[in-house]
Amino acid sequence: MKKFIAGVFSILISSGVFLFEAQPDGLMHVYFLNVGQGDATLIRTPSGKNILIDGGPQKNILSEIRNALPYLKSKIDIVILTHADRDHIEGLISILERYKVEKVYSTGLYKSDYFSNKFLKLIREKNVQLVVTNSLSDVRLEDGTLIDFLFPLAQTFDSGAKANSNSVVAQVVFGENKILLTGDADCAEENSIIKSGVELKSNILKVGHHGSRTSTCETFLEKVKPKISAISVGADNKYGHPNGELMSRLKKIRTQILRTDKDGRIEITLNKNGVTSIKTQSIR
Repeated sequence: MKKFIAGVFSILISSGVFLFEAQPDGLMHVYFLNVGQGDATLIRTPSGKNILIDGGPQKNILSEIRNALPYLKSKIDIVILTHADRDHIEGLISILERYKVEKVYSTGLYKSDYFSNKFLKLIREKNVQLVVTNSLSDVRLEDGTLIDFLFPLAQTFDSGAKANSNSVVAQVVFGENKILLTGDADCAEENSIIKSGVELKSNILKVGHHGSRTSTCETFLEKVKPKISAISVGADNKYGHPNGELMSRLKKIRTQILRTDKDGRIEITLNKNGVTSIKTQSIR
């Protein structure tokens, strides 16, 4: 038995896999996962908490999560579903089936389709805490990470609006860093957030709606002033995302543009003062 254990340990070492890789490093890691034409963002906090925003379409997220999470890590502390469109919710079904999930935050609006029904069924079966969120539902973690929910606004929530117009918008704050996550929010939703008077300036922006022309509008960008803008988008998608007008708006503000269709999985590492590194996955 001792020889067997030693042999396994030797294989782990030779393959570059170490059990202590699961230990937090005091830095924040933001992953824009390469899930195709959809959204999935994973944030590992300085203390090692995992926050997953959306899951993309199909099961693409499973291989991306395995590559991003440390060895033996099988828990997602917080899942945020921005809205119930298939390209955001479907991958979360696979996550709920395979990972231990502590809490799920969503607007409470779902569709009468397989994906929403399966998502809610798994939450019930696995006794996951489900939180209906709005701009009053901020979450502060023990390591100082803040999830500041900016939308839906508690006083203006429109249950009859299209799903994109009710996307959860959240700003994750760590030290001097602010990461703005916008789901598929459109220009009307962006304007509502601006009118609410919240501080939008962020050094990292997840561009809205995969680079659609009707999201991430000029006035919104003027408020956010992102140094880095990440677009979660599928290669050669039928929608023509990212749109040319949107790309012109981003270039106008001289933000660094990263795209999952060209850069693959994107990992941005931050200390309390700012970005320390940007890594991208090579696209073959």
